[in-house]
Amino acid sequence: MKRIVLKIVLTLGVVLAVSGCAGREKTEEGNLVGYSEHIIEFPSGNDEETEYNQETLTIDAFTLEIALPDGWSVSDQANDAYGLMSCFSKNYIYDKNGECVGAVGYNVVPSDLDEDSLIPIAIYNQIALGNDYCFDVKENYDVVSSSDKVETALTDVYYSSVITDGSEEKKNKGIVSCDLTHGVYVAIEFEDDALSDEQYFYIANSLSLDRSFNGESGRKDQTEACAVPHIGNVEVTYHFD
Repeated sequence: MKRIVLKIVLTLGVVLAVSGCAGREKTEEGNLVGYSEHIIEFPSGNDEETEYNQETLTIDAFTLEIALPDGWSVSDQANDAYGLMSCFSKNYIYDKNGECVGAVGYNVVPSDLDEDSLIPIAIYNQIALGNDYCFDVKENYDVVSSSDKVETALTDVYYSSVITDGSEEKKNKGIVSCDLTHGVYVAIEFEDDALSDEQYFYIANSLSLDRSFNGESGRKDQTEACAVPHIGNVEVTYHFD
């Protein structure tokens, strides 16, 4: 993956590190305190296949492992919310009150990208509706974990006033994670006020896309990920004020 240079304020890095560590205790059975693991399979088989998306929908199945707050649930049943997410096999995320607060789907990394072109704005350019809706990885791409072929980042999900029926522009919380070895990525959108910054970072740090590729869970070691919130081939520049 092409090297990405991120500039962050030192205090932000400290906040993320502390946030990522909070709540990582486990019970004697090894379960995460305050969070439950969910496994979502892609493709789900619920997508309408056309001549244009056949290649995307016939990829080898893979699973996404994700930790969500206790009481939250995931369903692949159709929901009118988040219908603009240009991803396939959308699953909808519900909070403990049964309110739909987010969605997750997958797509494939564009096959025409060479190594020099593998930058976030090119990988995730499909998740958009013109200039009115997009995962804004160009302006906000905050990596939480990275290796040679897998990278997960926080971003904004932008809505213009056209999409919000004439009201003000809005931004939701977004997470993107790609696996370049297998040429796939997932995108997750949450209502901005549905979860705290701590939960947001924790959920992003819990993602694992390679479970079904190798027959076993690829979950990152939580202690290691907590200690080094930005790892791999990401170069971080700290500004001291």
